[in-house]
Amino acid sequence: MDERVEQYIANLQKRLPLPKFGEPEEEIVLSDQEIKQLLLDKNRFLVDKGLFDKVYSPYETSSPEYPKVEYSTAKGRYLYYKYQPVEMTDETYLQIRMLHKKIAKSRQVKQEQVSNDIEKKYSSIATLMYIFAAIVLIFGVIFSIICFGVDVFTAIVCLVAVLIQGVVYIYLGNIFNDMDDVRQEIAELTKEIDSLKSEIRNIQDNIK
Repeated sequence: MDERVEQYIANLQKRLPLPKFGEPEEEIVLSDQEIKQLLLDKNRFLVDKGLFDKVYSPYETSSPEYPKVEYSTAKGRYLYYKYQPVEMTDETYLQIRMLHKKIAKSRQVKQEQVSNDIEKKYSSIATLMYIFAAIVLIFGVIFSIICFGVDVFTAIVCLVAVLIQGVVYIYLGNIFNDMDDVRQEIAELTKEIDSLKSEIRNIQDNIK
């Protein structure tokens, strides 16, 4: 096996999260259709991941076989070349793809956990604001009623201040609820964009 491939696989394995104690490692099973699609994407994938060699044209002119070009200061001319994916068995290539899928899945799980934690925090803060609003309004109104028997002006000022403070707490609670809604919409939009990118890539591969 090519040394670069071994190093690439080793780096991927380091990025995998350690399984929790007592929990079996979850396996990802690919269907025959998925395997076929991945194999069709083999060359493009390896080039995208930097697992390739530069093969230079023996000629000094461009050609469809050698579509890329660079200038060589040593030779004082342009050199035409192509990317040649490193050689590896289909089994090794599928192993790499599986590792990428596991990493992507673990990242998704982690993002969902973070998202759930944020949602709980927003919900807790919003609930706390509503509780503060209820407490302020209830005790403020009671205090204002008591003050009416002593000083009407003081009672009115107190009632207005209590209403304003209660409305502020309710407004803050609504803001935190809205922030959670926006976060969820952004998460859904991100998933749709990722799905669209995957569909576009599949269409490009089919065109090729």
